[in-house]
Amino acid sequence: MSEPRLQLFKVECRTAEGVYTFFVPALSPDEAIVQARTSASRAQAQELDLTDPFQEIGSEVRVGTFEAPGSQKVIFGDWSRLLD
Repeated sequence: MSEPRLQLFKVECRTAEGVYTFFVPALSPDEAIVQARTSASRAQAQELDLTDPFQEIGSEVRVGTFEAPGSQKVIFGDWSRLLD
């Protein structure tokens, strides 16, 4: 059985204000969302005037992976509502 490998994921969070994009290394799409939420929370804690898009009511998220190593094309899953 092979070891899980880190991948670079593109996480997009859509709010009423727009779409926020995060690039995070993770083992799975679910873990990528957790990593992106952690990054947004830490950035907001350091810069109080920043918005944490994951905390907004009605936020939606989708996760994508690059089509192939070195590719510019990202293949996304569907948008889904964030649930706490």
